[in-house]
Amino acid sequence: MADERDRFSDDEKVISLDEVRQTRGKRLATKEENRKMGHGDEYLDERLRDDIKAHASLRRTLALCLVAILIVAVGVYFGIRLTLKYNDIVTTWEKPASEMSLFTSLPYADGILKYNNDGMNFYNADGELKWPVTYEMRNPKPSVCGEYIVMADIGYNTLVICNRDGFQGSAYSTLPISSVSISREGRVAAVVEDDMANRVLFFDKTGARNDSNFQTLMNKSGYPMSAALSPDGKMLMVSYVYLEQGIMNNKLTFYDYHDSQVGANQTVGSFQKYGDTLFARVVFLSDKRAVAFGDGRIVFFSLKNRMKPEETADVKFSDTITRVFYDEEGVYVVSEQPENQSWLVTCFATDGTTKYAYRSSFLPDYVGMKNGTLYFHDSSSLVVYGKVLGKMKLRFQGNFKVNVRTIVNLGKDNAFMILSDTKLMRVKLKN
Repeated sequence: MADERDRFSDDEKVISLDEVRQTRGKRLATKEENRKMGHGDEYLDERLRDDIKAHASLRRTLALCLVAILIVAVGVYFGIRLTLKYNDIVTTWEKPASEMSLFTSLPYADGILKYNNDGMNFYNADGELKWPVTYEMRNPKPSVCGEYIVMADIGYNTLVICNRDGFQGSAYSTLPISSVSISREGRVAAVVEDDMANRVLFFDKTGARNDSNFQTLMNKSGYPMSAALSPDGKMLMVSYVYLEQGIMNNKLTFYDYHDSQVGANQTVGSFQKYGDTLFARVVFLSDKRAVAFGDGRIVFFSLKNRMKPEETADVKFSDTITRVFYDEEGVYVVSEQPENQSWLVTCFATDGTTKYAYRSSFLPDYVGMKNGTLYFHDSSSLVVYGKVLGKMKLRFQGNFKVNVRTIVNLGKDNAFMILSDTKLMRVKLKN
């Protein structure tokens, strides 16, 4: 081992150590240079943080771009909807309707009801005859609430109650019936005429008499012209005519009988500031909204507090009111515009505020609204307005080659069900 060590000189040993030191020094210098050049541990941490910040900024930018694109897409979609107008009608099916002479028809439940003096037929949205109900009446008039309908022989004595499943019951009054109203559960209120005392009779959906019958003496309450039940069957509204110092006046009275019999002690509100205006018809639009229709006048009421009804609007018309329609969405008044040889269709919200007004070149046989779509028609024409973002735009105006009796908005796919003299059709609006 000594001989092997002696093979190297002292100088060579020193040089070897110096080389080691120089090599280490170079490595340290290289590490320092690396730090200065950005390759050290601390600098790498800073670069990593900078990269994370850059990626986060990029993600935010991309997210903002996506939001902007989405906003533009939604704007374009609604812009197209606001300007889209249909110009054609496509018939998707036709079915024959059962023969019925001298019939009247109306929208009912999810389809159409046909009726005359001998009975009524209900067709669902698929054009299927769900049921026929027969009766014998001389002056049949219907009242509808939801899926229930009562057909009364006005001026005579019988009434028939049905729902979308068919016949439910019938009733007979010894006194002539002047008006009827039905709730969504099938409860019926009927105003009957008497020489000395006029009564409002109540029936359940089977036609059985209810104990909540009351009479109104002419020298006290007056003569009831019209009565209406709220959809939940818990409130009654009556329009009375009475004499005061030889002058005929009108008052509107609300009764609450949800836990007891109807009577004067259940009166929750009476309004009689309308002078000689006669309100021939009163209706509930919902459990919280009611309307009285008078000669050139419509009064709207709120029943949000059912123990204290409140008048929300008293609308007077200078033009001649030709027709009035209503549903749970509001009230639609058709007035004649002789100077323009047209008709004005004015749409009111349930509180009486004016929502829209449109001119029509024809006298509408029906006006209604469903799912934001307003439509009106006569025997040969249909006009449709669509509601988007609070605005109404004309979506369709066209004519039919058949004699149209009733049109029902099916509420989806721009589809309508049409009853003509002899057939049922489902049509769809196309652009």
